[in-house]
Formats: sequence, structure tokens, C-alpha cells
Amino acid sequence: MNSPVALPQEVWLRSRFAEPRTVEPLATGDGHLWRSAAEIRPAAVLVPIVRRESGLTVLLTRRTAHLNDHAGQISFPGGRSEPADTG
Repeated sequence: MNSPVALPQEVWLRSRFAEPRTVEPLATGDGHLWRSAAEIRPAAVLVPIVRRESGLTVLLTRRTAHLNDHAGQISFPGGRSEPADTG
């Protein structure tokens, strides 16, 4: 089976992820927008990049309408982190 040829934007994206990064905060202060540390819950998201004939796309999900928080919103897949999560 032949591997598909990498698209130019895929080569560029892979090279960008391979570069070391230093992140600087955009806001001043301690970076917390919450009233207390008890309100901070670990979470994680996945940014799936899908190769299609038209090029690279990002996969998003629509949250179901019956949820208490953010019902019907478009989002990245992911959510609250659990102690059993690895990675």
C-alpha cells in the first residue's frame, strides 16, 4: 500500500509543531480568571486535523441540546480530565 503524498500545508504544519515554543501570557496578573483555585478543573481538548482531498481541516463537534452547560455549541472534542486519563 502506498502512503499518500503529504500536502504542502501538512509539511508546514508538521514543521511548526516540531519547533520549540516559548509561551508568554497575553494578560497581566496571575492568569486566573476565577475567584478561587477550587473553581479550576483540569480539562483537555483534542484538535484533530483531518487530511481531505481539499486539504487539511479541523474536526469540531456540536454539543447536544440537552446538556446543562454550553448546549448546542460548536467545540473541540474533549472535556474534563479524569484521574485515570493518561498522557
